[in-house]
Amino acid sequence: MDDSRAEINDGRDWENYEFDIASASDVTVNIAGTGTENAATKYLNKGNLGTGFVLRPGGNVSIVSIGTKTFRSPISISTAGMTVSKHLRDFDSIVIRTTVANTHIKLLIT
Repeated sequence: MDDSRAEINDGRDWENYEFDIASASDVTVNIAGTGTENAATKYLNKGNLGTGFVLRPGGNVSIVSIGTKTFRSPISISTAGMTVSKHLRDFDSIVIRTTVANTHIKLLIT
C-alpha cells in the first residue's frame, strides 16, 4: 500500500463543523479562510487546506464543487453520507447544494 500523503491523513488536524441551511440553495464552506458568515457563505477557520472530508447531511444534498473543480454533474449525497479521504488534492472550499429548506449539515474536514 502506498503511504504517500494522499493515502494517510494522520498528520492533519481534523475539524468538525455543523450548521443548518435554511433554504434550498448553494452554500460555500471556506476551509482555511475567516470572515463573516451569512446564509450562502460559511467559514471553518481551520487555518490550513483540507485533504479529505466526511459529509453527513440531514437530507439529500449535492456537492457542486471542491476547491477549484466545479463538477459538470453535481455529486448527489444521501443521508447515509459520503467520505473522501484518499486521492484528493488540497482544497480550500466545498460548495454544498440543498434542495429542501432546513437541512442540517455535519461536515468533518481533515
